[in-house]
Amino acid sequence: MGKKKPKRAAWAKRKGCSRGGAARKLSNVLATVEEMVSCQPEVSRPVHSNCCFNMQLGLSERNRLIDYLWTGEYHGALGELCMANPKLTHWLAETTRNQYWANNQELHALKQTLKFENMLCQHMRLQNEHIMPLWTVVHSLDAYRTKRDRYDHCT
Repeated sequence: MGKKKPKRAAWAKRKGCSRGGAARKLSNVLATVEEMVSCQPEVSRPVHSNCCFNMQLGLSERNRLIDYLWTGEYHGALGELCMANPKLTHWLAETTRNQYWANNQELHALKQTLKFENMLCQHMRLQNEHIMPLWTVVHSLDAYRTKRDRYDHCT
């Protein structure tokens, strides 16, 4: 009587899985991770864009921020940090990628851009507290208005 194959081997043969397939995929993933880790030091320093304001520069920079906010036109700023930091954006996209497939790809891409913009803003704030990216300022103003409205509503 011949030796009986284990169930896992029979399943792999039925599915057409080869022994080297998983190892090849794993080696490709490891190579990608090693490449990302090797370039991380230069990637982890974000470049400031036009929508970042350095509060250490004094009144002129604060006036520039006020003028930018007063216009109310922020559509031009969306994606500006991502374009200024393509390697860091690519790194963030690779580390947060998953199997999700959205029905509305255009809306999903817009949400991804906004997510990466906000991640880059937080990264800049962590490195230097005096750099104020536009999205940080907008979120702070929105939080202040919400708090103020809630307080006014309760009294």
